[in-house]
Amino acid sequence: SCVPQSNVDIPLSCVPQSNVDIPLSCVPQSNVYIPLSCVPQSNVYIPLSCVPQSNVDIPLSCVPQSNVDIPLSCVPQSNVDIPLSCVPQSNVDIPLSCVPQSNVDIPLSCVPQSNVDIPLSCVPQSNVHIPLSCVP
Repeated sequence: SCVPQSNVDIPLSCVPQSNVDIPLSCVPQSNVYIPLSCVPQSNVYIPLSCVPQSNVDIPLSCVPQSNVDIPLSCVPQSNVDIPLSCVPQSNVDIPLSCVPQSNVDIPLSCVPQSNVDIPLSCVPQSNVHIPLSCVP
């Protein structure tokens, strides 16, 4: 565990701030590559559970806020690509459960807030295209 500030390579848990490569759990803030659970804030690549805020690529569960690519469950806020369950807020692509609020394409369940593409059931509020069960 550690709390690096920049340009660091950390294989285990830590709370780096920027420009870090972390293969395990951590809470980086920006420009980090994290393969496991973490709570990065921006510009991070995380293959497992995490709570990034922006510019992250996360294949599993996480709670990113913006610009993230997440294949599993998560609660991103904006600009995210999430294939499974999540509760994004805006600009997200989510294939599974969510509850978007507006401008979303959701075939199943989800709980995104805006500008999301979700293939499963959801409970969108407005401007949504939903092929399955939902409560818009």
